[in-house]
Amino acid sequence: RNQKAKDDFNQAEVARLDLTRAPSQGAANGPITVVSFSDFMCPFCRDLATGLHGFLPSTGNQVKAQYKHFPLDVTCNNRVGQSLHPGSCELSLGGICAQEKGRFWEYHDKVFTKRWERATREDVFQIGASVGLDRASLSSCMDSAATKGLLARDIEEGWNAGVASTPTLFVNGRKLQSTGVFLLAIEEERKRLNLPPVSGARAPQSK
Repeated sequence: RNQKAKDDFNQAEVARLDLTRAPSQGAANGPITVVSFSDFMCPFCRDLATGLHGFLPSTGNQVKAQYKHFPLDVTCNNRVGQSLHPGSCELSLGGICAQEKGRFWEYHDKVFTKRWERATREDVFQIGASVGLDRASLSSCMDSAATKGLLARDIEEGWNAGVASTPTLFVNGRKLQSTGVFLLAIEEERKRLNLPPVSGARAPQSK
């Protein structure tokens, strides 16, 4: 099974993802880039976010993680058919605005401390205030065509790259079949790039 997972990863087509605006954490110039298409209300995405927080410092400056928005909410992502997470579009818009103010990761971490059934714009304002964002400017930013355009671009890119659920991970552009093969994929990429082994790295958990 492990061999099949390795083969699937190594033979996967490399997706061309635009990462110029995607917020990043971990090793700024890390040769291995992990991109997650994520939904702020998705419990598995929350597990992954927590896991990455512990994983990245253990990778010896080899791994950078970048975030892409893929809310499973028909308000902004009508190809999902039905809203699995009503209000996640609002949380994503808030995240894009938080990024503009240099507060994305504070906002990201705060959102993922909660278990969500439904989210509203008022929730976004409260989280925004807790990380130092002004309510009026946040509201204006969320309503702007530019912000909505950035969210639409992430969503469209996700669909084009084969994303249909969250979280979906890419390691240097190669899509993982599941988060369960994360560490295996990192190891395969490390070997392909002839990077030194890293001891003590633990896979982020997403059940």
